[in-house]
Amino acid sequence: MPPKIRKKAETGGLNQPDQVMTSLQTTYGYIDKFKYHIVIGFVAIILVLLGISGFVSYRASNQSEVSHEFFEAFKLADAPSGEGAEKVKGLPVFEDDSAKFTALSEKLDEFLAANGSSDVATVARASKASALIKLGKFGEAYDLLKEVSESEVSAVLAPAIQETLGYLAVKLGNPEEAQGHFQAMRDASRSAYLKARALMHLGDMSHPMTTVEGMTADKEKARGYYDQALELLPKKDDPEADRLLKGAVEEIEGRIALLSL
Repeated sequence: MPPKIRKKAETGGLNQPDQVMTSLQTTYGYIDKFKYHIVIGFVAIILVLLGISGFVSYRASNQSEVSHEFFEAFKLADAPSGEGAEKVKGLPVFEDDSAKFTALSEKLDEFLAANGSSDVATVARASKASALIKLGKFGEAYDLLKEVSESEVSAVLAPAIQETLGYLAVKLGNPEEAQGHFQAMRDASRSAYLKARALMHLGDMSHPMTTVEGMTADKEKARGYYDQALELLPKKDDPEADRLLKGAVEEIEGRIALLSL
């Protein structure tokens, strides 16, 4: 049990039902681990998937050969790695993830050297940034994604790019830049979920339990962002609400509950 919650439980200061306590503990544990670093890989994967489904496929009819070359390079991301990894037909087996993502990065460099001005190059650069993130090269990944974000053909990727840039800026010790990227994510997002997610990130930066170095904890400021996010989402008891949106509501409400601890 996290220290802050344990103190109230032992002194009898928390008189809610056990299930509420369990929920708070779960949320606390998530936020405590969150702190802008465990989700980078996940967001990077989403970034690549968005690029492939929303951009490459759209352009493939005009550049089928170039698209094929990109997929040939990118398929290394699915290659098995590590001790005991089972071989997959057509793919090499790598000693570990570091070797795999180094190979992927190099292969994408080869592709970009030959096709750097193609439409698919935007997704290739985003994919390389993903590989760099996996390798812990956050500064290089940030610079490359910043370049991608300034491309005229990256609009479909904008929310995911800005979110990832925000995480990377925090990792690199630049919270003000991170705020700017999360605000840009909010402004670039058409869906209520993504806008709410951006607002949640902005709230997290001022939340006492997730405040990053260089930021000042401010409960009221955090609460303001969370409230704005909730205004965009359906009520939790709405039977027609999407499960993803309901989950976002629960996440945000959990953060708000923790502000009173």
